[in-house]
Amino acid sequence: HLKWTESFHNLMQDIDGVKLFKEYLKGDNFSDKLIDFHFACLGFKIKVSTDPENFSNLAKSIYKKFIKGDSMPLKSSVKKQIVEALKTKNINESIFDVAQAEIDLILKTNHYPAFLTSDIFIKFAETELENSKI
Repeated sequence: HLKWTESFHNLMQDIDGVKLFKEYLKGDNFSDKLIDFHFACLGFKIKVSTDPENFSNLAKSIYKKFIKGDSMPLKSSVKKQIVEALKTKNINESIFDVAQAEIDLILKTNHYPAFLTSDIFIKFAETELENSKI
């Protein structure tokens, strides 16, 4: 579990790491939506490749839940690009790529370093260290 300190990628590849990171983000003004959006985008790409007929509704749902309004700190140009793709039905697996990259950058550069010095992470790491001694 301490591989989480090596990279953001390692954290996001670990179920326990994601759970703890999300718990940390919940205390940070609803920033847990950022991680939910990250995984919604990954799920969308899987859906596109496995069920191409029904991914349009999923794209609309992701838009309504995460992008419409101001819940995601995205550039207006990125939001407009997604809206235009939805309006013109030009929906493909990369519709959310730029938005996901923006959110991932925020998670990686803003929240991940703070998470590694947070009480929740330090307590978890100390518990893991104690358990490994047994």
